Amino acid sequence: MKVLKVTVVAALVLLLAAGTCFAKTSGFYLGGSLGQGKVDVTNGPNLTTDNVGYKIFGGYRFGLIGVEGSYVDFGNMTNGVPVDASTTAWDVFGVLSFALGPVDLFGKVGAVAWDLQVDNYKETDTDLAYGLGLAVRIGPLSVRGEYERFEIADTDEVGMYSIGLAYMF
Repeated sequence: MKVLKVTVVAALVLLLAAGTCFAKTSGFYLGGSLGQGKVDVTNGPNLTTDNVGYKIFGGYRFGLIGVEGSYVDFGNMTNGVPVDASTTAWDVFGVLSFALGPVDLFGKVGAVAWDLQVDNYKETDTDLAYGLGLAVRIGPLSVRGEYERFEIADTDEVGMYSIGLAYMF
């Protein structure tokens, strides 16, 4: 029984090591994520969202550094009464990654161009954005979790926790 356990553990370690040998660390990538979007507007109508959001992203990684852009939808907003309100954004980041075997830790900083729409009122601007994340690479596929924060004027908090998949070409 003990030999069987040692054999199974050794086989799993070898499989993980083999997978990381073929994991890509440079090239174009595309992906998508689902997450918990949070927007709290303090100036004007008191609006908040704390529901499912999504993003579609792509970029290019040059080993440790890269560039990434995405479209983010934070979900619909409410203030206790029926209102048609939403926040969306386009962003671009410089990304710094640290590979620890098949796991990448990454940080990113950049700019976000956002749109806030409440019924017929619309506001847009460009502000600072940053984030932290972790990705597990399995060949050209990565499973990644991250938090992104957007420093948007007249808000208490705009951010998103997300988990998603990326494919590197």
